[in-house]
Amino acid sequence: MRNIYPALAKAYEANGNMTLAYAYLDTASVAKDSLARQRNILYLSGAQHKMEASRHMAEMQKKEAELGKQKLIRNFYIAGLVLVLALLFFVYRNYSNQRLANRRLKEAQVQLVRSEKMAAFGAIASHVAHEIQNPLNFVNNFSEISEDLVEEIISTPSADVRSETGMLLKENLSRIVHHGKRVADIVKQLQEYSRMCGTLLLKDKKKNE
Repeated sequence: MRNIYPALAKAYEANGNMTLAYAYLDTASVAKDSLARQRNILYLSGAQHKMEASRHMAEMQKKEAELGKQKLIRNFYIAGLVLVLALLFFVYRNYSNQRLANRRLKEAQVQLVRSEKMAAFGAIASHVAHEIQNPLNFVNNFSEISEDLVEEIISTPSADVRSETGMLLKENLSRIVHHGKRVADIVKQLQEYSRMCGTLLLKDKKKNE
């Protein structure tokens, strides 16, 4: 219409019909303006569409960036949690190993102390046995001698000999009593020491438990 109406206007102008020529020129102008408006509308519509598309794209990119950020934060927290769990596992394992080592060391120390105590007790028992054996030897020897003295008193008719032998027998009996008391004292001391050791062992056992 933009091209046809000006041509018709020229044709009528050439024929001298100025009325129709002006009419077609006005129509061509209106068509030209209408076409320009349509182009402007299309341009504006396209520009608006592009703006909407750009805005939509920007929003999509923003959402993707936000999702990426959230994913990164989530992965960071997961990695941190895994790291903390790993550290806790290693700490717990080291603690368990250390605790087991301490318990074994404590058991070894207790066993060593017991061995030392048993060795000390054995040494003391040997010493006590030696201490007891000495007075017992005196008791046995004087007892045998006293038996011979009694036989001599019985078989001797002389009063002087019996009196002298009786004095010897009395001395032997005094020695037997003396060494017997010595043995009794040693046994008493051993009993007291045994009770003391038993009390100490009981305390050590309760302490270790």
